[in-house]
Amino acid sequence: MNTLAITIIVIFTTTLLVSYFKSTAKDRCLKDFRSFQTLVILKNNNSLWGRLIIESSGVVLEYPESYDNVTHLERGYIIYRGEFSILHGLFRIVDQLTAEELRLRERTSLVFERSWIVNIRRVLRNFFAAVRDAIVDTFSLFLGRITPKSAVVAGNQKYVKSVGESFIDYVGNSYDSILERLIGKRVIIEVSRDGKWTEYEGTMRNYTKDFVEVLSTYMPISYSVKCRRGTIEAFGVVFERIEDSVIVKNFRKESISLSLENAEATQIKPDCEKSISSAEEAIFDIEYECEVDAIFPRSEAIVRHPTAEFRRHK
Repeated sequence: MNTLAITIIVIFTTTLLVSYFKSTAKDRCLKDFRSFQTLVILKNNNSLWGRLIIESSGVVLEYPESYDNVTHLERGYIIYRGEFSILHGLFRIVDQLTAEELRLRERTSLVFERSWIVNIRRVLRNFFAAVRDAIVDTFSLFLGRITPKSAVVAGNQKYVKSVGESFIDYVGNSYDSILERLIGKRVIIEVSRDGKWTEYEGTMRNYTKDFVEVLSTYMPISYSVKCRRGTIEAFGVVFERIEDSVIVKNFRKESISLSLENAEATQIKPDCEKSISSAEEAIFDIEYECEVDAIFPRSEAIVRHPTAEFRRHK
């Protein structure tokens, strides 16, 4: 068998493997939030929420109810894998979970003792991740040596290397020995928002090459609600449109800060309501501090300190 035939077989086989792994691989951090009501905040401060559906090519937020966007009704929002760079973070607000969701969270997120099978799988995944760069280089070098006279491969070394990188990416995510030893431990995570870094304390749950996940951290949560007509419920805050005003009811356990289109913020105490005059399409900004589970892009957050005990962030 000549070298050209071997080259074609190797590339064809590798392409099939890459296609398979791409069609099945899902981010481990995002999988923890699968089927939960999730608040997604973008870097431009826009926000959206819904039931999170995870696919290998991205995520889908399925809205609690159809959203009237004037020209059409929207059932959800899609963020493709290539758009993950627009994310500031994904948040699961703990006090808004149902009893069934709390049990699911306990079973999938709060158990850090692993069976021997899971441990072996993680060790293997970490091994492949740790030697990823070496394997990519070896893969590229191997093709170069067995096909020195192949003009097809010689002119497409960039493509060959990208195939090798894709293959290794789907064998295992990046390995970090420091983060690995902190899983299940209390840590301080530094989060970047609007050019400012802020520290929060939480339990290190998981990490991948794209994301880091922390549980049970207290932090300010802010999001926007567009109230055009009818009643909208957003994580314990209810907006009810009545003609030229909106009644905002706070069913949360803490006070919320509410502002309308950059106006001065007002406070609404728990179990209280406030009527606010507004135009037909009003955008309300809400902020309060609560317990959340959070997933941040690793470009937006860094695990900075291990800590021995829980202290609520002030």
